[in-house]
Amino acid sequence: MTTIKTRSKAEILNSSRRRERRDRASRLLLGATLILFLVGGTMALFNLSWLRVTAVTVIGETDTDRVAITAFVKERLAGRWLGLIPRDSVFFLTDNLLAESEFKARFPGLASARVDWINLNALQVAVTDEPSKMLWCVVAAAGKQCYHLAPSGLIYQPAPSFSIQVLTEIETDRPVTTTHQQVIAPAILARVLALVDFVEVNLSGWLPDGWRLLKVETRTANDFALVLVQGDNLERVSRIIFSAEASVEDTAINLNSVLGNEEFLAEWRATGGQLEYLDLRFPGKVFYRFGA
Repeated sequence: MTTIKTRSKAEILNSSRRRERRDRASRLLLGATLILFLVGGTMALFNLSWLRVTAVTVIGETDTDRVAITAFVKERLAGRWLGLIPRDSVFFLTDNLLAESEFKARFPGLASARVDWINLNALQVAVTDEPSKMLWCVVAAAGKQCYHLAPSGLIYQPAPSFSIQVLTEIETDRPVTTTHQQVIAPAILARVLALVDFVEVNLSGWLPDGWRLLKVETRTANDFALVLVQGDNLERVSRIIFSAEASVEDTAINLNSVLGNEEFLAEWRATGGQLEYLDLRFPGKVFYRFGA
């Protein structure tokens, strides 16, 4: 006689639970394996050299160091997001990473900077310079060193020698410690530039005998002198002293009233053009002195 042993209900339930646990573990292992495969594959894709920026070129007429601009771009693209994703991946190259404002902050002499793709892994940076009008020139015993001066009042790079012949200098004896140094407040610089423009436009009408603006000198933090010279005769020099704290309009009106005054001009001519200084710093008053 054959005896068949039947399983109890408890055994059947325990067996079912073990099978479900095995199936769940298998599904979790499969899911984890799939996730690791996807993540690993994605990381590998992000790190492929032909999907990363490997070349940078700079175009445009600029006095800014092209090597420095290229190095700046590579610096911005160096490193990894979350320690995993390279910042130079073409998938994660955002406008904020290479924004125009970032270039201008690093290179004050730039008026614009636009980043374009040349191909999948090469960038092109098109730049233009701010129109430079002034040089900041430090005069010391060793000689004179001039720097381009941005509208923000920062000096940003040494000026080549030919620039000294075509741009107006602000001459000072204050030492410079870095080429990204704030040497003058923007509002003060704007007033100095405005008065320089006013004088250059009107000078030939006031003084038709070849007088020109040679340079600007610093005296105190806010006091300056416009240095006028007759032709190339550096022995025939006159200074117009003014305060950049005063409004440009008030200074211009006072200057025009003096240099447009025939009695004053007649006295100037009578002294052979030897005006030592014309001081416009005091409201309602003008001081001047002629040389012997």
